[in-house]
Amino acid sequence: MAQRLRGQLPADIRVEEQDGSAASLIERLRDLDSVWLVDAAVSGAPAGTIHQTDCTATDVLPAKSGASSHGLGVAEAIALTRLLHGLPRVCLLYAVEGVTFSPGAAMSSEVLAAAESLVARLAKELRSD
Repeated sequence: MAQRLRGQLPADIRVEEQDGSAASLIERLRDLDSVWLVDAAVSGAPAGTIHQTDCTATDVLPAKSGASSHGLGVAEAIALTRLLHGLPRVCLLYAVEGVTFSPGAAMSSEVLAAAESLVARLAKELRSD
C-alpha cells in the first residue's frame, strides 16, 4: 500500500513503512504532528473490512490474538505513546481485516479489494487536508 500511495500524494506528505517494531513506531509517533497508520487486523469481522479509529479519541483495541508476531502490536504502541504523552495531534489508524498471515501468503481477493479501496480513500483524504 505504501508504494501505491507514494505517487498519489503531495510532495510534503511522507509515506513510510515500518518493520513492525513497537519501539520504532513509538519513537516515530512522538516526532510527528499528524499521522495516518495502516495495519492488518484480526477482530473476527469479515475479510476486507476496513476499521478506522481516531487514536486520540479512543483506545485502540489489540487484535484478538493479543500481541502481534512482532511482539507488541500497533495498538500497544499507540497505548504506550499515549501514556508517555507523545501521540501526534492527529493520529488515525486504518486496519484491514485479514485472512491469512502466514509468511509469503498472498492476499485474499477481499483483502486486496479493501487495500485498493483504502489507497484511493487515503489519497483523497490526504490531498484535501
